[in-house]
Amino acid sequence: MASQCNSPPSPSTASSATSIGGDSTKIPICYCGVESCLKTAYTEANFGKRFFSCVNHKFGRSCRFFMWFDPPMCIHGRRVLSRIRERHERTRVEIEIESHLKTKEDEYAKSIATMEEEYGKHTARMEEEYAKCSAMIEHNMHGYD
Repeated sequence: MASQCNSPPSPSTASSATSIGGDSTKIPICYCGVESCLKTAYTEANFGKRFFSCVNHKFGRSCRFFMWFDPPMCIHGRRVLSRIRERHERTRVEIEIESHLKTKEDEYAKSIATMEEEYGKHTARMEEEYAKCSAMIEHNMHGYD
């Protein structure tokens, strides 16, 4: 299993049959001489479509082998997939917004609780000061009688 890439021959040779999604399929050998790997496209034009590519791509030594596994999709199928992607994206954004709002709600609840606690402490101090002042006034009034 060589990892060096030579000039690309035709990818007509393949390894023994392997099961892919229930189908018995021959996995093509890439130009590097190793079994290619099956991947799924997530681009707008080919969303969900599977393809074979060089396994060495992830190591930065790709021979640039590429072969579609799935047949071309009909126009109706593309429209359906496009709508599914749009709904998925809207749902993802809604979940992201809800998560952000929940985080903000929690932050505000903590802030309110802190403010209420501080208000309670301040009110208690004010009541103590009022009581002291009232006592002093009372004492002073009775002292001059």
